[in-house]
Amino acid sequence: MIRWLLAITLFATPAMAMDPEYQWILDDLRTCYEATDTFDGKHACEGVILEPCQNALEGGWSNLGTTRCIQFEGEAWDVLLNEEYRNTMEWLAKLDNDDMKYYPEYAIRVDILRDAQRAWIAYRDAVCRSAYSIWGAGSMRLPIGAACVATETAERTIELWTIRGSY
Repeated sequence: MIRWLLAITLFATPAMAMDPEYQWILDDLRTCYEATDTFDGKHACEGVILEPCQNALEGGWSNLGTTRCIQFEGEAWDVLLNEEYRNTMEWLAKLDNDDMKYYPEYAIRVDILRDAQRAWIAYRDAVCRSAYSIWGAGSMRLPIGAACVATETAERTIELWTIRGSY
């Protein structure tokens, strides 16, 4: 039963809120993320809070402490992901609105991104469940699964930002 609860916790998604005590993790990640307008710069923010979190969290250098810090980072990336998704949806809605009169067949960007995001969530969850399950009962399943969620979420966040920047 405990294993199942840990798996549910590991793969819980957007509705999770940052623990107020660890709000600084989101703040530090946001500072890093917003400080750069380059693809590589944004990728450099991945993992930037792990060591500070491990130092701040009691037992942070243990397997479970490390996992919790990785989960905090995943939760912080999820906040940024939701912001990038909202910004990208608003941007696409404007493009759709511009095309609606003369090219309505192309004014479907919002629907396409919504479908893509739903498919991506299913993909991320399946890939990360696979990464988690490979370790069976091994102690590495927790940090590996959490790292997968954090990494995949960071990648998608940056990908959404890139969509707007490449147009």
